[in-house]
This record gives sequence, C-alpha cells and structure tokens, in this order.
Amino acid sequence: MPKRSFLPRMIASKFPFSTSKIDELKKIFHAGDDSQMGKMIGDALAECEISPSAGGTKRCVSSIEDMIDFSTSVLARNAVVRTTENTKGSKGDIMIGSVKEINGGKVAKSLSCHQSLLPYLLYYCHSVPKVRVYEADILDP
Repeated sequence: MPKRSFLPRMIASKFPFSTSKIDELKKIFHAGDDSQMGKMIGDALAECEISPSAGGTKRCVSSIEDMIDFSTSVLARNAVVRTTENTKGSKGDIMIGSVKEINGGKVAKSLSCHQSLLPYLLYYCHSVPKVRVYEADILDP
C-alpha cells in the first residue's frame, strides 16, 4: 500500500462518502469514470456500504478520532492493539513460526481493520463478536 495519512476528522467528515454521491467524490479527486482512481473509489465505497456479518458491526474510518471512537465502542477502553508489521508474504508462500493464544484461547470480541485504497488513509473496520484470537510469527521462507 502506498504511504498515506489519516485526515483530521473535521476535513474527512466533509467528503461525500456514499455511492449515491460517487460522481462528486470522483470530481474532488479528479478521477475519471474509467480511471484506476475511479475504480478504487468505487471499490472502497462498495466495501464500506455492505452489511456487516451476523452479530458483527462495521464502519469505515478516515480519521484517527473515528478509529478510536469506533474501537472503544466495540471493545471498551481495554483494547490491545496488534498489527501486521510486514506484508512480504502477501499472496505468496509463508512459513509460520511460533503461535500464541490470546486471552488463553478463550472466545473473545475482536475488531479488525484493513486499509482501503484511497488517496487518503481509510480503514474498513469490522467486529467479530465471538472468535478465538492467535498471534503468529510470520517467518521468511
């Protein structure tokens, strides 16, 4: 993914972020209908507007304030942040090193956030109410 930044909430909230206003959003970013940028905007909007899975909740966040608010609304204030440090194994073979159960292997709430491709940083976040979480080391094959 290219390097991008979150926008301040005050700016991000002004974008017409809806498929019903996709033409307006494309105009802001000078994206033609058949351009790669136009496709990225359409894909991000579509992903953000699909319904959450059963029992879950989801939101697209484009500011750090929105991410914190959504995360704490799902997980309360005792959230632990985990992240993927590199994506070298993406779409290729990988080797798994040690695997550690989180929360003693018990079912827990979790929230996952994935970057969407837009000119500014946007995350598609979704909760899974009952899941077992593991932390795994991904080694170079």
